[in-house]
Amino acid sequence: MTSEPSGNGKHSEHNAVTSFLRYDKTAPLKEWKLLIVDDEDDVHRISRLSLTGIRYDGMKIRFLSAYSKEEACRVLKENDDIALVLLDVVMETDHAGLDVAAYIRNDLQNYLTRIVLRTGQPGQAPEDGILDRFDIDDYREKTDLTAQKLRTLVRSNFHAYKDKRDLCQITHRIININEISHGIVSCESIFEGARYVYRTLVKLLTGVTVDSEDDMKGHIFSFINAGGDHITYIDYITSATVPEDKLPDNIIPRTIRENRAQHSGCRYTFMSSADFHGMVYYIENSGDELIEFDQDIANLLQETLSTHYRNMYLNDLINRNQREIMYRICEVVETRSKESGVHVKRVSAYCELLARLSGMPSKDVELLKKAAPLHDLGKIAIPDEILHKPGKLNDYEWQVMKTHAQIGYEMLKDSEIELFNVAAEVAFYHHEKWNGKGYPNGLAGEAIPINGRITAIADVFDALASDRCYKKKWPMDKIYTLFKEERGQHFDPHLCDLFIEHFDEFVAIRESLDSGELTAEEMFQNLGPQKPAPEAG
Repeated sequence: MTSEPSGNGKHSEHNAVTSFLRYDKTAPLKEWKLLIVDDEDDVHRISRLSLTGIRYDGMKIRFLSAYSKEEACRVLKENDDIALVLLDVVMETDHAGLDVAAYIRNDLQNYLTRIVLRTGQPGQAPEDGILDRFDIDDYREKTDLTAQKLRTLVRSNFHAYKDKRDLCQITHRIININEISHGIVSCESIFEGARYVYRTLVKLLTGVTVDSEDDMKGHIFSFINAGGDHITYIDYITSATVPEDKLPDNIIPRTIRENRAQHSGCRYTFMSSADFHGMVYYIENSGDELIEFDQDIANLLQETLSTHYRNMYLNDLINRNQREIMYRICEVVETRSKESGVHVKRVSAYCELLARLSGMPSKDVELLKKAAPLHDLGKIAIPDEILHKPGKLNDYEWQVMKTHAQIGYEMLKDSEIELFNVAAEVAFYHHEKWNGKGYPNGLAGEAIPINGRITAIADVFDALASDRCYKKKWPMDKIYTLFKEERGQHFDPHLCDLFIEHFDEFVAIRESLDSGELTAEEMFQNLGPQKPAPEAG
């Protein structure tokens, strides 16, 4: 050869997968596209004549023709599903054919299409390195290709193209399953996970993006008693019970009873389950193109969904057990302090709001929200005559009262439960002051953990706004003024600014929760992860 083609193609299976992912070929093949690239009319005519009537895997051949490098590149760009290119090496230049091969592999990043080089000049055969670089699948002299040999070559390359395409489709779907798996792990509740799974399945199967929660109604169902004669179905978005004969499709109960993904026409179902309960997702594809349904891949996806569902259910069970433990502890606190029930509920709500305003990650907000009710746990060790004294404490009594922070910390610290460790931090630090004049350790500034700084504001606000055995509640304007005065003294200045800016919201929380004493059970019944608000459409 007098010169090499442009490009520096490097073939690999990864590139083949990348090519497939880029074009996302999910529709089944309906015909074999064969591109003949040659500058001689006779080559096109003889090739078509030799292949007349040939079918492979029940599909006929659709012939495409190009007579130059430029024309070949245009046809290839317009048809990304060409199975085989019969490519002349020498056309308008000695390496025009290799330039086309470089365009396929480098510019189009297409590593699926099979390339067979043909030449009428045996003395100009390309070097082995060039064949490898551009992933040339075969090299033949035109005089060597009889009609039968050409038919055999075409069949073998169609077979190889189909195998490679099928492999890339399976790889693509497994990658999608892996991406779904990673996405579910980041979800903080079963409800959030269900919404994520449905949106993702719809996107994969139909190409449609679901933004509105209204679009999910009638498509996500929870179920119980899957092993019995009667199954209860609940629309997971509306919480309405749905009789089996009112379900949108009979493949939904079939999915549960057979424990396998289903499809019927352009309708699909997938299930995630744990023992006798779970979720089923119903997807409708209203598009013209039927998605190729692979039962094995669908079952693999369903098993992946079930694994994550079981893990999320167990995690939710653990959270409920933790809340039950917290409930029992607060029952003990309630027996010692009349103020604790409604006070700790409000402090928890204030902490949640202030933490969100500060930009704290949602997981940490939830932990603080659940831990805040135990901020005064140490008071169970304070004698009644001090805890309920109707007047001002003397110096000795005040020193005893201050020990409740250390006592609460000692009771909760070093737990293997993250929630208790956060509660220990809250109990220990919520009486520290930004200026270093608080207790028990006289810490200042950001040396005080943020959970303690947030709880300090919440606790003082509710204490000032409440009647206590030793004082009457303050009016809101007086409380507002105090926080402005204590900014940078008692309280973190940034958090205090947020509190002052949103003061009316904190007052509204107090008023909504100021309807009387709450039992510990009432106090904790809403402290778990809440159903998220619908996303903006």
